[in-house]
Amino acid sequence: MKKKIFITGSGSGLGLFLAQKLKEDNYEVIVNVRNQKNKKKLIKYFHLKNIVVADLNDEKSRKLASKQIKKIFNSIDVMICNAGGNIKKNSNTSNSWKKIIDKNFWTTVNSVLDFEKLVKRNGKIICISSICGKEYLDGAPINYSVAKSAVNAFVKFYSHNLSKSNKSLNAILPGNLMFKDSVWDKKIKKNKKNVINYIKKNVPINRFGSVDDIVNVISYIINQKNNFLNGSLITIDGGQTKSL
Repeated sequence: MKKKIFITGSGSGLGLFLAQKLKEDNYEVIVNVRNQKNKKKLIKYFHLKNIVVADLNDEKSRKLASKQIKKIFNSIDVMICNAGGNIKKNSNTSNSWKKIIDKNFWTTVNSVLDFEKLVKRNGKIICISSICGKEYLDGAPINYSVAKSAVNAFVKFYSHNLSKSNKSLNAILPGNLMFKDSVWDKKIKKNKKNVINYIKKNVPINRFGSVDDIVNVISYIINQKNNFLNGSLITIDGGQTKSL
C-alpha cells in the first residue's frame, strides 16, 4: 500500500521537486499551493492532481486545508513542512523580521499543530530547516537564520509531545542546494566564478547538494519502523558546518 505524504509549500522550488521525486518513488503525494493559478499550473505542466490550495499563514485557510486533506486521503502517513524561505526585500527592520519569523517559524509550528491529528499513529513529520539555524554563516540573513534556529528548537522540544501518540518529529538541515531556479542557480548565473570559489572554500566535499540528497534522507526517515529516530536535526551540507 502506497504511503501518503502531504508537503507544505510545494507549489514551486524545493517543495515541488520533492513532490515530483517522491511521486516517482511511488508515494501518494498531496501538494500545497497558495492560489488557484498555481494549482492550474501544476496540473497542466507537472501532472500533479492531489492539490490543496491554502495560505498556511492563515488559520481559516489551514482549517479548510485540513478538510481538503481528509477528503482526498482521510489520513496521511507523512507530513513534510517545507513552507518557508526568504522575502524579496529583506532588511534589518522590525517589519522584515516579523515577515521572516511568520514565514518560516510560525508557518511550520502552526502546520504541525493543526495537521498532526491527520498523521497516522507511527507516522512521521519532517521539517525542512537550514544549516543557517545551526550556526552563524557569513552572508546568511540574520533574521532568516534566527527563524530557522527557532524551528530547530521547536522540533527538539515538541518531538516529546508527539512521542505520546507514537509519531516522530525530525528536521533536515540542508546546506547549499542546487536545482533549477534555486538561490544558487540564480547566483551562479550572475557570477559563476564567485560561487565556485565560495563552494571550494566552504564545502569540504566541494559540490552543491541536490534534491536527491534530501529525498534519500526523507525516505530513510519514512522507513523507520519504530520511530526511535525522533527529535533529530539531520545536517546535509557536505561538511560545511563546524559545530558539534
